[in-house]
Amino acid sequence: TDDEQLQMAIQFTQQCWLRYAQDIPLGLGPLFKARQRLSIAEDLLVYDYRIVVPRSMRQEILSRIHDGHPGVVKSHERAKMLVWWPGLSDEISTMVENCSHCQIRRTAQRSEPLVTAPLPYRAWSQLAADLCELKGKTYLVVID
Repeated sequence: TDDEQLQMAIQFTQQCWLRYAQDIPLGLGPLFKARQRLSIAEDLLVYDYRIVVPRSMRQEILSRIHDGHPGVVKSHERAKMLVWWPGLSDEISTMVENCSHCQIRRTAQRSEPLVTAPLPYRAWSQLAADLCELKGKTYLVVID
């Protein structure tokens, strides 16, 4: 079961992972690949600083990551703060792609391609200016 696999991964992380992937029990392959980044904190398996979520809780965690329909990028950012499991990134992307609310709210406009301006023929022939406020003072910024 999933709980047994997680307990085995905790034991391997505490003691020592087996040397070769083919020696690892079935189902632990993805965790074996991440073994260099796994550790134990308060009896929890941790990937870097994020909790490794057991399979039985992943749908609930995905749902919480997706609360408010923040989109793919923000959902990835939320997950990277707290949780991890093998394939998390793909699952987040799939969840957002399959969310009708997110698809409706998705930005319809494509970004314009960057068009480079021709080089000016002499100094101060082409300027850009803007106002900038810093520490309560307003500055006029001029760029040649």
